[in-house]
Amino acid sequence: MEYILILGMLLGGINFLIHYRVLKGQWKALGDNTEMRLWWGLIAGFVLIILLERTVKAGAFLSAVTGTAPFLSVLEENTRLVLFQVISILTTTGFGTRDIGDPFFGHAARQMFLVMMVIGGCVGSTGGGIKVLRIGILLQLAKQQVYRLRTPPRAVTRVLIDGKPVDEREIYRVSSLFFMWIALLVIGGCCTALLSGWDMTQSFSGMFSALGNIGPCFIPVSGMGQLHALIKIVYIFGMLAGRLEILPVLLLFHRKAWRG
Repeated sequence: MEYILILGMLLGGINFLIHYRVLKGQWKALGDNTEMRLWWGLIAGFVLIILLERTVKAGAFLSAVTGTAPFLSVLEENTRLVLFQVISILTTTGFGTRDIGDPFFGHAARQMFLVMMVIGGCVGSTGGGIKVLRIGILLQLAKQQVYRLRTPPRAVTRVLIDGKPVDEREIYRVSSLFFMWIALLVIGGCCTALLSGWDMTQSFSGMFSALGNIGPCFIPVSGMGQLHALIKIVYIFGMLAGRLEILPVLLLFHRKAWRG
């Protein structure tokens, strides 16, 4: 049953244009573009990191070596639980077979969950977050800037995605969106830390979850109702801004936007 849910969440987190191409028999669509390759790479990377930490801390490997536990059985169970939670957070579905604040997940896993909340799903999917394609653009932008350091000043370099240059206006938009996302995370996290008794990780996770429209965070459900009214207002704004991609919401606070 869990694997069926994993498949369903995956479908929701993938660009619907990829669905269309696959239905037409173009299976190569699952890996012939930058976003999809990055998508599968992120899933594999997050699962491996969390699974490695879980396996080492749980002593599953040592138990198998000494014959006190069936290694394959433990590995399958851990892989299933970790994969489910990674897909759930990345696709911003919010389901969980284990609470992300459960001791089952270590410190590295908790940090990875926060990163996943920022990234989210693919462009053109039901997922929230900044979106995988935009992360790909930012990575290519960083690569371009490093490349320019070792080329003549007059050399023409462009940010390329799937062999096509990305318009500079889109790069500016993605960069500003990423900056505003980080700024809101800092504001929400600091607000929560100042007006509540939660620690740093818990405080920031609340705003991470709100902006990504995810649901799960490191603040227990029972503690959400006890949050200060100002924190709730910030989270409400975060949920709206995250779903509408921040910039249109910020435009509402510009006086000229209200003029006819």
